Amino acid sequence: MKRKYRVALSESDKQHAIEVLKKTGTTETCKKRANVLLMADENAGQEKHTKAEIAAKCEVSEMTVYNVLKEYNQNGIVQALSIKKPAGERKRAIIYENELKIIELAKGAPPPGHARWTIRLLTERAREQQLMETGSRETIRRMLKRRAVRLD
Repeated sequence: MKRKYRVALSESDKQHAIEVLKKTGTTETCKKRANVLLMADENAGQEKHTKAEIAAKCEVSEMTVYNVLKEYNQNGIVQALSIKKPAGERKRAIIYENELKIIELAKGAPPPGHARWTIRLLTERAREQQLMETGSRETIRRMLKRRAVRLD
């Protein structure tokens, strides 16, 4: 099968990968990624390995081989050898101060025509008072549960 991402390491890229392998503080993941690149290198003058062979010898999955080759082709050696960090935490739908205001609402008297607060009513009121930009009933429900607030 034809490879979608071909790897032809330059001399400097090859040296960088070898340095990563020799360095003592390098993580196992980075070393495996460097081995993947070195085995997939078409300039090495060795026989071409399939993704399955590279995966077996480097003790990674075929998907990891594919991802490393793709990353190298798109972003270079440094990105291909680095471990991806999570994108970060999502922005909270309701900030702390507004959570307290919603809890005050829930503990207060229900709106006219209703016997008690419901999650739907709280959600509508929170949107009317612009206490949350995004979020849904479920957001309100989870916040109330986390804060141990009961709607009795």
